[in-house]
Amino acid sequence: MKKINLLFILFFLLTATCVHAQQVFYEDFGTSPFPTSSNDYGRKQSPYMPTGGFGYVTSYVNSNNALIYKIDDNYYAVVAPGYIRAGINPSNSSSWWTPAYNQTGTVKDRSGDTDGAAMVLNAGETLAPFYERTVTIDENSYYKTSMWIYIVNTPVRIAIDIKDLSGNILTTLTTPEMTDASFRGHWFEIPLYFKSNINCKSDKVRVVYRNDKKEKSGNDYYIDDLSLNKITEAEYVAVGGPSTPVPCPVTPCNAGNIAPQINTNLLKFFDPATGVNLNSAFNTVPTPPTGSLLVWYNNAAHLGTALTNAQIANAPEGTYYAFFYDATHECFSPASAPVKVQKECVSPNENKGFNATNGNSTTFTLLPTDIGFQLDVYRIDNSLNVKVNNTLLTNLELDFQSNHNTTGGNLRTVRFKNASGYYGAGGIPEIWNIAGDVTNPVLRIIIRHDGTVSLYGSKSNYGPLYELELFNGAALNSYTWNTAATNTIIIGQKVDGVTYITGRGIALQSMPCKCTAAGSTSAGGTPTKMGITNQSKQAGWPENIPNGFITLESQQAGFVITRVNKVADITDPKDGMMAYDITDHCVKLFRLVDTVNNMGEWKCIKQGCNQSK
Repeated sequence: MKKINLLFILFFLLTATCVHAQQVFYEDFGTSPFPTSSNDYGRKQSPYMPTGGFGYVTSYVNSNNALIYKIDDNYYAVVAPGYIRAGINPSNSSSWWTPAYNQTGTVKDRSGDTDGAAMVLNAGETLAPFYERTVTIDENSYYKTSMWIYIVNTPVRIAIDIKDLSGNILTTLTTPEMTDASFRGHWFEIPLYFKSNINCKSDKVRVVYRNDKKEKSGNDYYIDDLSLNKITEAEYVAVGGPSTPVPCPVTPCNAGNIAPQINTNLLKFFDPATGVNLNSAFNTVPTPPTGSLLVWYNNAAHLGTALTNAQIANAPEGTYYAFFYDATHECFSPASAPVKVQKECVSPNENKGFNATNGNSTTFTLLPTDIGFQLDVYRIDNSLNVKVNNTLLTNLELDFQSNHNTTGGNLRTVRFKNASGYYGAGGIPEIWNIAGDVTNPVLRIIIRHDGTVSLYGSKSNYGPLYELELFNGAALNSYTWNTAATNTIIIGQKVDGVTYITGRGIALQSMPCKCTAAGSTSAGGTPTKMGITNQSKQAGWPENIPNGFITLESQQAGFVITRVNKVADITDPKDGMMAYDITDHCVKLFRLVDTVNNMGEWKCIKQGCNQSK
């Protein structure tokens, strides 16, 4: 949308103007609950009362000021007109407002409902605003904004300020001073018409309604049905809208004119991580200019909604842009250079199961790997330590037991992130009472080549993983990872009563995530000896299809393999078994991944590289 100039005219009408409108906003102030002492006798505040506007007035029972309870000078309340006198001493007859809801002559809001609320204003001697909305204006369009007013006591005069987002007044329109009795005692509309144009630097304005008459005796009125509507050009012309433009909104932007400066255009993550922290595209996350904040979008035009903190911390594959954003003036800095997030698939150089007891250690000697190492633990009691190339991963044992403290040299050092839980507390079992397997381990530790470490833990048998953190003085040590030489990982335990650990270690080497390769048709392949076809058999078939065991051929029929509701229902799967999982809608392959503990996993068959290990 292009930006706009604004063109206004105020029409003071004693009857409503009928227009066909596209509504931008509408405010009828809702309803009032039946007045009781527990709900402030039906009174409430308006969320659109501007700063520096009228003071909110409580009911009589909540105030010691005999003038305030009647809604006196410089005060307001949103309430059904007939409920104003609720809570007022019946012997006090000096209130000039409408009679009570059950008395003759009471006033109702413009809807005519007894409980219909309006904004009740005793403007008094203050020239304060009483309603403000920020709106976005389309280019080359026509608008009507209006309010309905019921005057209890004259004189009354109201002004409408059109402001930019910095508070600069672009134009002020004022009603005539309403003084005689013909203005009192009935609802009528005060409309405002304006036309937008193009080429302004801002398309947002503030429409502000305010009192424009200082009057000690009088200046009492109700406001209802405030609105802004987009109308047609013909409707605008019919009411005589002029063409003289007012100045464009001038809105400074605290976000500045300099884009956030990233230090990398590519961020990679790998399974089992769910994404990458976008802020790692900065060496140091930049401090936004005063009055702004750093935000991320998935497009360079900041369309849609900014990413949440959780989305920033775990961004999936895609392209993202950083901005400085000024929320007060709703403006942005230029976009940063694009940051591409790419999933980095992993090929395990070593996938080794282990089962150790009584503090015996397990050693992994890994071929060079460019990502790192993943440790999955199925069962553990009750701690472990990890050494990376002769350097302990942490300064203290990774201890999960709930009753461990400094006594005896045992100290619990791991909890769920942000103190969201502990093993052995808050309904989470002690870690030795939780079971896992290769698909759903109890613990997962990811040791990366760049010195970063992630810890995850399950809160139930075969349950999902949640992020863990160190505490109680535990911290990571700096270690060296070799991407071009072997790495040695040693898993050990401090012996404390029953001590055991079962799991597997996986060396993580990057590989292309997606690729295609033509099947081998070389003469050097082994001829296929068996074929099934519903077509005319060709000479040399199936022998001319090398490297097959069985060849199936059809143009009108499909091949259906064994179908099961869930592959988990198969009680004795074998390495290499395939089946279609009806629940997950994919063909799954069972792979024995831990021969030491005789554990395997079902995985959906997806596109990958035949050349990978």
